[in-house]
Amino acid sequence: TPALVPDAARSWKKPNVGDQLILDSIEEHLGEHTAAVRLSSWQEIAPADIDRINGTRALILAGANPLQDEYRIAPKMTLDLMRRIRVPILPFGVGLYGEPHKQVRMSAETAEMMREMHTRIEYSSWRCPRTLAYLRENLPDLAGQFLMTGCPVVQAGRVTRARTAPDPGAGAVAITVTERGPGWWAREMRILDAATRLFPGRPQVLVLHQKFAPTRRSRILRRLFPARYGGPDDFHALALRRGMQVVCPDTTTQMRDVYSRAGVHFGSRLHAHLYFLSQNKHSFLFAVDGRALGFGESLGFALLDGSEADPVARTDFTAVQAEIARLWDGPMRTFLQSVRKHLA
Repeated sequence: TPALVPDAARSWKKPNVGDQLILDSIEEHLGEHTAAVRLSSWQEIAPADIDRINGTRALILAGANPLQDEYRIAPKMTLDLMRRIRVPILPFGVGLYGEPHKQVRMSAETAEMMREMHTRIEYSSWRCPRTLAYLRENLPDLAGQFLMTGCPVVQAGRVTRARTAPDPGAGAVAITVTERGPGWWAREMRILDAATRLFPGRPQVLVLHQKFAPTRRSRILRRLFPARYGGPDDFHALALRRGMQVVCPDTTTQMRDVYSRAGVHFGSRLHAHLYFLSQNKHSFLFAVDGRALGFGESLGFALLDGSEADPVARTDFTAVQAEIARLWDGPMRTFLQSVRKHLA
């Protein structure tokens, strides 16, 4: 799982509570089956780890967006090393990396690793139609084993939640932002500006999924041009000056508590968006990169750019919920039944 970030990786990878939400959702769907071993996909799998894996029933690849031309289930993984893992390897809700230049043609070794995985399993689970199209184009011989289940987060609570009409939501607005990438300030400012315009008079809570530190380049530019360049802390301070509450949950328990008190989500964090949809609430997503596109196409929601006069009119949330239910009743159930055979 990418939810576990080792100390050695924290200089370039910040822990993301959204990744933990994926892991929580997968564990919910597995029911009585619990993890005996938890490993980070940000570090190499050592020989001792392989021994521990082989003492279990299966190795589950817990979602997120690592799939690209040079995909490995862990750094420096090779086909020979993968073959030392004797138990089934099950991708669960895995998606495309989101950068087109890294999704051109799957490398020969990655393709062979994917084939090795699928010799041991009936089905694998993938999170959006663009991911599925990439896999089928590069691995047509395995096409019948790929299931487009959607992300497990969008099915959170599915077993126990009654199917009701989507709730347009009153009360607080949960706002999410992604303070990274070229031009992030202008992109995320559109979210704050649009939230202020579209939800006047409603409490607004800025919820941070990651804690980003300013890059060395941005620190230098801020010293040289303080009026033009700001870092994440400056952005959060601006939100506070606008009257927003700013929270940074360390755990998914804290995050779910914050989100339970909000009636609607508005922002750029994909898994906040999917979580609100799973709770039958309205949610509005701004795209940061290509990862959101496939979800919009699959579930039928519109991606925003901040210029919308009425974002509610752009998405039929009843149709979105119907598609989420279809994924649960069809491919997700098929995949979970297959997984349970391996875990029995």
